[in-house]
This record gives sequence, structure tokens and C-alpha cells, in this order.
Amino acid sequence: ASWTRAGRTTWSWRESSPMATYLATATLGEFQLTRSRINGIPSYVAVDPSQAADAAPALAQMPEMPEMLTYLAATFGRYPFDAVGAIVDDAPDVGYALESQTKSNYDRAPDEFTVLHELAHQWYGNSVTITTWPDIWLAEGFATYAEWLWGERTGQFTAQEAFDDLYAAPPSASFWNPAPN
Repeated sequence: ASWTRAGRTTWSWRESSPMATYLATATLGEFQLTRSRINGIPSYVAVDPSQAADAAPALAQMPEMPEMLTYLAATFGRYPFDAVGAIVDDAPDVGYALESQTKSNYDRAPDEFTVLHELAHQWYGNSVTITTWPDIWLAEGFATYAEWLWGERTGQFTAQEAFDDLYAAPPSASFWNPAPN
């Protein structure tokens, strides 16, 4: 819902689905907003215009969302929420994307596989979440597997090739030993 008074518009939203607290987000600023529907589901994509060079690539990835959402729903079941979208911010110090419920957050213009990864979290990681942080691999493993399936579907690589490449990384690789926060 939104309302305008004295030249200022205020938006509010209500999340009717259960939600883990770490999946809530609030983003302030001016954004280029694109509204559409994907398979009847409202979609909202907000891009920080201060990313002058990055805004165009960010918006270029978002048209793939309908195909990705259709594929993920066919693979994992009906989309579990009543809206979908993305927030592409200019936040280079963040260093990661986050699967906030219904609207994934990106700290910069995302690539194709990051968009797919964050969308996949809407099924596992959001509609089904972890009990303790050491179990985060369940949600991340699922989203990574979804990336592999997308790579296979789009003819870029097979899921087996993606697994083999990752499995071949030495135990000392930063992927296996992320730096503590």
C-alpha cells in the first residue's frame, strides 16, 4: 500500500507468510522501481540509480527472473510467497547478496547465477529455514545446487561439471575456509 501527502509518498507492506527475523529488510533511498507480474505474482525490482554504470546491467539481469522463477517452480514446486523481486543497492562494503524474503538484496549489479541462487532461497532458506547457524549449509547447499541445475538447463555446464570443479578445490581454498566476520 502507498499514500502521498505533502509531496511525499510512503509505502508499507505486510508479510503474511511466516518469516525468520534475519530475512526482513528495510532499504532507504531513491530507487528506480520496475513493477511487473511473473506468472501472476507481483514483482518489484528497485535499483539504486547512483550505480550509474551498474544500474543497466542490474536491470538487464532482472528480465531473466520470469524464466528463472518458472524453471524453479517447475523443479521445486509452486513459488511459496505472494510477491517476488529484488533490491539492487550501491553498497560495495557489504560484499554479498542476501535472500531477504520475497525481495533479494544485492550490494551491486548481480550476475545471472547470483540472481538464480537468491531466488532459489525462496524455497529453502526462506520457506524452510535453519534452526541453528551451523546448519546454514542446508540453505546454501540447496541454492548452489539450483545454480548447477540452471547451468545445465541453459547449456553452460552440467551439474556434474560444477560439482567436480568445486570438489577439486583444495581444503585450503577460501571457499572451504571462509574468513570469520
